[in-house]
Amino acid sequence: MTGDRVPFDWCDYLEIARYLNQGPPPALAEAAGRCAVSRAYYASFGHARRYASRYLGFRPLFRAKDHELLAVHLRQRGMDDVADELEALRLWRNECDYDDTVGALSLLVTNAIEGADRVLLALR
Repeated sequence: MTGDRVPFDWCDYLEIARYLNQGPPPALAEAAGRCAVSRAYYASFGHARRYASRYLGFRPLFRAKDHELLAVHLRQRGMDDVADELEALRLWRNECDYDDTVGALSLLVTNAIEGADRVLLALR
């Protein structure tokens, strides 16, 4: 490996989310769905954070507070739709990462992947 490192492509997380949604073994279906929602969020968040840092003057702290600060920053720049998507994705991610039960998981996975697609498309 050379000393030149290419920054991580956050969009790869969305591809992992799609992969996880394609039919895991039945015993792992819920875990895969929960992971897919989480990866869809982080694809969106990581990509949006980098985009906002490069083009919109966002200064991340690289702390948990960045999730909230990024949405506020996007709203201040008239990007309410992107901020709304990120906030919804984050709520779903929190539900999948922390709650013992998640209702309508397959719908949540579909919505998360579609929402992440919208964020990535808006920030191209």
